[in-house]
Amino acid sequence: MTDSNEAYVRKLNEQEVSPEDMAAVMRAIAEHPRECRSFEALVGLLVKTLPHRSTDYRVALNFRLQALDELSKTVPNLGGFEIVAPDGGHLVHGAILVAAAHCRLVRVDDRRVSFDEVEFVTEAMRAAETEGSG
Repeated sequence: MTDSNEAYVRKLNEQEVSPEDMAAVMRAIAEHPRECRSFEALVGLLVKTLPHRSTDYRVALNFRLQALDELSKTVPNLGGFEIVAPDGGHLVHGAILVAAAHCRLVRVDDRRVSFDEVEFVTEAMRAAETEGSG
């Protein structure tokens, strides 16, 4: 991994994002058919959903959504925080979004980011207990 990639991940981690904004973007994404979820469409949704936020903020939020997607491919525990809707979509427990908003991003490779599994699950469990749903 190059120094510039490390620096970029550090910059992304410095940008705080809110779980509420993540939820708003996820709702906007869910309203679009899967075949209409290109990168360009996602960028448009981020701008439309969060017009009051800076570009840096929207980029950081987008990377956190990508990291959540990446983590969901490898963490069996994450399935316990999701409910699969009848249409095949996923309803995500709020504690997952809290963890996704607060945990540090880590590089999987030069193209992908994720979260540290132990840190993420610990933070999600803490957030669920705080909500009174754990």
